[in-house]
Amino acid sequence: MKNAILRTLLYADLFAYPLKKEEIWRWLVLEGGPVSTRRSSRGGGWKVEDGKRKWNMDLEGLLKDKKIRLLNNYYCLSGKERNIKIRKDREVWSRKKLAIANRAVQILKHIKWIKLIGITGSLAVKNSDEKDDIDLFFITSKNRLWLTRGLVVVLLCLRGLYRRPNKIANMICPNLFISNDNLVIKDQNLFIAHEICQMRPIFERENTYHKFMTANFWVKKYLPNA
Repeated sequence: MKNAILRTLLYADLFAYPLKKEEIWRWLVLEGGPVSTRRSSRGGGWKVEDGKRKWNMDLEGLLKDKKIRLLNNYYCLSGKERNIKIRKDREVWSRKKLAIANRAVQILKHIKWIKLIGITGSLAVKNSDEKDDIDLFFITSKNRLWLTRGLVVVLLCLRGLYRRPNKIANMICPNLFISNDNLVIKDQNLFIAHEICQMRPIFERENTYHKFMTANFWVKKYLPNA
């Protein structure tokens, strides 16, 4: 379990993103299925409380060994304490971007073929830098993907919200469209699993978010507790 905790914090460190205790559990990079269903070497099944007890003990052990640090309720790798301030600063910038995204969605949701709009990337976990854009993910009706994409771009341009090469900060980037008859994401790795699990749905129709997550249950291979 110690290696899983270290892998989790190391991955988060790539994005200067120290984790709170409950976030380490949620984003635990542990292959083999959820901790609550893994089997022990003695052949018995893990109970949820058994898995969490072991996880808690190993987390405390890593702190005692000074391999990780705990500061202001954030855990990080030793020597990376500066990332705590970075995360807090980015949370402030992210709040402004989330408000912009929600205003944009109030316009885009009137396109009847849109089944889901989700915030992806760093903003989904409130970790956007000041100059970052706003990534949106769309699920559309069957055979209406390209028409919907065109309408989204037109509406964003009319509102002055469309991201351009010379205008990036706080602009909307509609960066991924899929249709509701093809929900499975083909690229399957840890990065994509994170993107899917941390995606923040802000509009949906017809229970599309649940359908999307069910279709991409493979993410549990990488993030069993997410």
